Parts: sequence; C-alpha cells; structure tokens
Amino acid sequence: MYEAGKQGEKEFKVEVELLCHLRSSYLLSLIGYCSESSHKLLVYEFMANGSLQEHLYPIKGSNIFCPKLDWKTRLKIASEAAKGLESLHEHVNPPVIHRDLKSTNILLDKISMPKFLTLDWPSLDVIKLAGMSCYPNSLNH
Repeated sequence: MYEAGKQGEKEFKVEVELLCHLRSSYLLSLIGYCSESSHKLLVYEFMANGSLQEHLYPIKGSNIFCPKLDWKTRLKIASEAAKGLESLHEHVNPPVIHRDLKSTNILLDKISMPKFLTLDWPSLDVIKLAGMSCYPNSLNH
C-alpha cells in the first residue's frame, strides 16, 4: 500500500521504474501497473503454487488447498531461495538486498521453484535512476 500524496506517488513510480529494470529468474516479473489518484496497483506474473507460507502453515477451514511439502521439495525450495539471494546480491545490476524475506514473499511456480515478491526498498529518496526509462510491452499506467 502506498501513502496518498506526492511522496507516495514518487515512491510508487520509483519502485515501478526499478522493477522494470531488474532482471532475474528469481524475481517475480512485473506485468503491469496502475496509478490513478490514490489507487496504486502492481500486477505480477501468476505463480501456480501460491506462497511458501500457504504450504508450511495451512489455515484450517480455508478453501485454499496446498499440499504439504515433502522434505525433498522443502530442501529444493530452500536451496533455490539461497541461490536466488546470492544472485540478487552478486549478479543483478544494481545489486539488490532483499530486506523482507519471509514465507509470504516467496512464491512457488508449478514445479515449486521459488521467486521473490517484495523487495522492500531502502530509502527510495536516495536511489538515483539517471537515464532509466521503462517501456515493457504490456506495462500500463
């Protein structure tokens, strides 16, 4: 959720700009966004197996069915998530430090490969975007 007003709009636009330029197989792809008045929306790719939290801590009585993960799958997810963090720190330009890593921010595709959702940017005011433009084909604003 973004604050109403100029600061919230500025932060939203900076986040969209950064998401447009970050490329990693470990990050959810931004498909589109909407910014109208105080209404802000980011649209990401669909992840068939939902969040890791849904598998680790199923909610009783929920209509969401998430099968329990066997230990082999859990280890695969943990290993791939660790590789993803290393990739974001060492191989993405600019380097990214994920400051909000938790099971709700790790989403699983149809073969349970993890991707990170939220990056929780540090101070957006200090990030410089000199010369960056964002024109993905399906991006709407």
